[in-house]
Amino acid sequence: MKRVIYYMILLSVLLSGITTLSACNSATEEMENVPLVTSDENEDEVTIEIVDASMDEGASGTAEEEKSPDIIPESYACTLRVTINPQVLLYLDQDYKIIGICYENEDAIDAYAESDLFGQSLEDAVDLMIEEAYEKDYLKTDGTVSIELAEIEDDKAITDDTVLTIAKTSVKAALEEKECDCKIDLEIAAEVQSSYSIEITKVPCTNCSGTGILCPGDHETPGIDYEGCHGTGITVCLNPICNGGACTQCSGSGRSTCFGCHGTGVNDVDGMTCNHCNGSGTESCEYCHGTGKCERCNGTGQVTCYVIDQHTTCPVCDGSGYE
Repeated sequence: MKRVIYYMILLSVLLSGITTLSACNSATEEMENVPLVTSDENEDEVTIEIVDASMDEGASGTAEEEKSPDIIPESYACTLRVTINPQVLLYLDQDYKIIGICYENEDAIDAYAESDLFGQSLEDAVDLMIEEAYEKDYLKTDGTVSIELAEIEDDKAITDDTVLTIAKTSVKAALEEKECDCKIDLEIAAEVQSSYSIEITKVPCTNCSGTGILCPGDHETPGIDYEGCHGTGITVCLNPICNGGACTQCSGSGRSTCFGCHGTGVNDVDGMTCNHCNGSGTESCEYCHGTGKCERCNGTGQVTCYVIDQHTTCPVCDGSGYE
């Protein structure tokens, strides 16, 4: 009898525990949307806030979707990627007008999302981008503006690097207006280059004549009286007796008038044959030693630049020799 009573008590305890656990779960579910009550110990004001986690997640997702301002057209002629730090991919039509924009990083959204790039000509769009990047401090004085022909969709409209040339010219003008000494890099995507055989047209730098080197002799440099070499490292021979490499004292013949007979071949004293020239009236030129050539330049008329040790890298093209 005692055993039966024991088991009945044990069963009752188990049933009570299950009921309590079920009630707790139900209460937890109900509390998810129960108002959150907070109060300030120093004030009588009580704040009631309803917290709904599912609504917060939904709102966050919507805000993220609305943040993307990309405009991707179905058809286009080519794409141009412009990178300063903000990086944006421009979609262009056959007339090089902006018909689509893809902002490829957060900086691009910050810099250009509120700019009216869509529908602009490439020149105006690039000018506006430089303006915005400069005003928002993305464009640094010693920075680089990279322009890449990233994709070609209409190979009949895009057959050369004209689009890059237009972009570069516009960037250069905008940078000069801001007095911003930035480097401009032009690139063609490897796939575009191999598929269409488009090469970047290289324009020699006007500041260094395409050498990448500046010679102080080419400019009015104090203390430099030598003729410059225009970065080639070779300049005109300045030897006083050199005339394009020929000896001026013998006109390049290597022979000069005999000083003993003054060119007559006969001794003035006794009328005998001149002992100095053996009657020829000429002798080996003492200035060129009979070679007829300037010994300083070996007859070439050119020598190593006199101020080659003062050459500097052209700051305009950074030594590349091209704009």
